[in-house]
This record gives sequence, C-alpha cells and structure tokens, in this order.
Amino acid sequence: MDVIIANEHLQETLSFAGNLGNKELVILHEKPGVVTKNKHKTALLVKNTREAQRYHCKYDYLFGLATRELIENKLVSHVFGAETMEAKDKTHRRGSGMNQVLAKLIAEKKKVYCFDLRLLLEKDQAAMLGRMQQNKRLLQKYKAKTALYSFAEEPLGLRAEKERKLFLEGTV
Repeated sequence: MDVIIANEHLQETLSFAGNLGNKELVILHEKPGVVTKNKHKTALLVKNTREAQRYHCKYDYLFGLATRELIENKLVSHVFGAETMEAKDKTHRRGSGMNQVLAKLIAEKKKVYCFDLRLLLEKDQAAMLGRMQQNKRLLQKYKAKTALYSFAEEPLGLRAEKERKLFLEGTV
C-alpha cells in the first residue's frame, strides 16, 4: 500500500504508480470535498477530533498528525509527522517528536505510524533520517505497527513497494 496526495498531478501519479507495480493505492485528500469512488481507497488528513467525527463515514481511512489528541481518537487509523513537530534538535537530545507515552498509545490503540518518505527528499536529510531511526526504535520497543509511504505529490516522488519495504527494514 502507498499513499498519494490528491492534487492536479493525480492522474499522472496514478499511472506512474501502476508502472512501478504499486498494487494498492490510497489517495489522501488534505481538505474534505467531493470524493469520487474508484478502484483506489480514499483518506482524509484530519486536523482535530471534530473533523474525524464529521468525515469518518465518507473516507476509507483517516490520517492525522502524531498528536496525543488524534492518537487517542478511535476514528483515526494512521498517524504521521512526529519528526517535523520540533523544528530544531537540542544540544543533548534529538527532537524527534515521539516519546514513550505516544509510542505506547499508538500500540495500545492499534494505530499505524507512517514514516513520510518525502521528508528525506528535502534539504535536511541527515537530521530527518536520525529522527526517523529514533522513532522507529521507540515504536519497535512498544510493538507498534509502522509503515513507510511516499506521500507523493507528483510522479517522481513515488517509490516502488519493494524499495520502501527494504528501506524501512534496513535504514529506518
């Protein structure tokens, strides 16, 4: 399964994903709107629990940032983005955005923590990779489910399923 962000490049991205061999795709909408049913599953990026309550029937999945409010919500199935919560690392501590309380909640509530591959295509790759590795170790300690998705906005942002799986097992 891979996640594609809905925008003006959606059709190009979907055709490119088919060429890469991605079988199951989820189209992530950043704003609620008209959802066209096709062979791909749909998801909504919710900002708070009120949005989750309002739109949970219209979408197959609800994604949210890794905040305690959304992790505790039973309607949100996938959380991501803890690595970007803190802008800067401290002197003796990495600001990965994840702690043992959030990791344990993710495991108990049976959520999937999604690592965003887009973050590694930006300028501060080393810091993001270190934060992802730290979060993965913490999530593994509490036996939480993890996944690596491309969150592609354009066709060249996509990665094959085999590449993502190997990257998650090895590097992150």
